Amino acid sequence: MLVLAAAVTQADTIVGSPGAAWQAFPSALHELGNPYWDSTSWDGSHLNVGYLLSQLQGLTPPWWGNANGSADPGFYFTSPGPDSDATLHFALAGRWGSNEFGWYDPASPAVLHPIIMGGTALGTQVNWLPSADYGFYLKTPEGGSNRVYYTESSRNPAGETGHQHFAVFAESLQPGEEVYWIGVEDLRAGHGDEDYQDMVVRVHASPEPATFLLLGGGLAVIWVWRRRARG
Repeated sequence: MLVLAAAVTQADTIVGSPGAAWQAFPSALHELGNPYWDSTSWDGSHLNVGYLLSQLQGLTPPWWGNANGSADPGFYFTSPGPDSDATLHFALAGRWGSNEFGWYDPASPAVLHPIIMGGTALGTQVNWLPSADYGFYLKTPEGGSNRVYYTESSRNPAGETGHQHFAVFAESLQPGEEVYWIGVEDLRAGHGDEDYQDMVVRVHASPEPATFLLLGGGLAVIWVWRRRARG
């Protein structure tokens, strides 16, 4: 694995595969699957994660992956300070009663740490303490059984290893003020629309109060995440 962003005080930086790097946001989106997250959504035209960021948020942020438009099959984050908390303010999703989003330690990937469980009541505050290195996962009953998709796709279920279910964009890479957007595809390879907007998470890696914003087809969730300095 290759660290492709400098570690600084109170910065959560991405650790990816050799060759992966920040790529410029396309000058135009064509919904043809290049970059890998620019596909036609089943929810309608101009509704993949790229359109959500550019049209709804006014952003054209660099995205993490390979220069040919393909995904980095495995990445995670590293953090100098583990303490975080989150508050669920709003949720609207057909599968909200069963989906689960959380973090895992790459050294112990079988141990899942939920952040938001299906059916979590609005306004619930969740304390979570990620390890120094951590990735995100989505657990979903899609396909008739619980399936877990990791930011390190080699850990995905059989038939899914190598298929990246996450897309990462950098709103800001200022040291100590990194802001990432993470889009998630929740359906199996070959069974989904590859629009990466089933869950969209805004992560502000800073010791100051920050915001998680989740958007998607039938999904709108707002979290508040306050990162505290290591004691």
